[in-house]
Amino acid sequence: MDSTQYFLFTIKGIVVGSIYALIALGFNLIYNTTGIVNFTQGEFVMLGGLITGWAYGIHGLPLGIAMLLGLLAAVLVGALQECITLRPARKESSLTLIIITIGASIVIKGLTAFFWGTDPYVFPPFSPGKNIQIAGVPVPLHHLYIMIITVLLMIGLMIFLKYTWLGRGMRACSSNRRAARLMGIRVSRMSPLAFALSALLGGIGGIMVTPLLSMSFDQGTLLGLKGFFAAILGGISNPLGCVLGGLTIGVLEQFGTWVDSSAGQIFALVIVVIMLLLRPQGLLGKKR
Repeated sequence: MDSTQYFLFTIKGIVVGSIYALIALGFNLIYNTTGIVNFTQGEFVMLGGLITGWAYGIHGLPLGIAMLLGLLAAVLVGALQECITLRPARKESSLTLIIITIGASIVIKGLTAFFWGTDPYVFPPFSPGKNIQIAGVPVPLHHLYIMIITVLLMIGLMIFLKYTWLGRGMRACSSNRRAARLMGIRVSRMSPLAFALSALLGGIGGIMVTPLLSMSFDQGTLLGLKGFFAAILGGISNPLGCVLGGLTIGVLEQFGTWVDSSAGQIFALVIVVIMLLLRPQGLLGKKR
């Protein structure tokens, strides 16, 4: 494999890894606010891409409006999930809450298949047919958009959680809900806000990946699992670690396909398991 092929594999891995990174950031946001892992995150990705494709391809709406509908659908489902399924069980153990999120994921997937069918939806890239030359290799402009948007969202999330009153309040709810309430933080509002923002991140990821892969009702599960692996690999409490984990898995997958087209995912996950055995807290996570 020559240097050009190495470069192409790396670029494609970074693009795919950027999607995993966005999903991982959604896991990070909810974990830092509620202390639980939300396995519905992949369905937010699916809804963002599928609703956009449905509105654009079936109803002929302008792509910008279709994207807005996709994001609104994901955010609405995210907020409703917290209010309907998790808030009544907020006093239960973390394991119970995680199982509830798995059940919610199955329900969302089933309802999506019932109302929108099982056929995949797709829409054109943001800049169809346009390429940019990087080191003499043509790279689709849509790929560049994905990488830039991921970096901007990561920086924005870090600033939001660390330097804004609302972000610090969300983190305080994860550390000690009672103390946060005594400090005047409205805990009941922080959790649905975290789920809505997490769904927004997932919906953006779904919109960006759908022109590359298309989107159907069942694709969110696999994407969500890869985003979860990325979050665990990088350190689920660290936004920068989540992005690093997503990029690592994406690049490893692409180089794994060089050996065998079906071995990319297996190769990446084997490497992830080995790395976590050596550093269980993740690449940028902290021991507790």
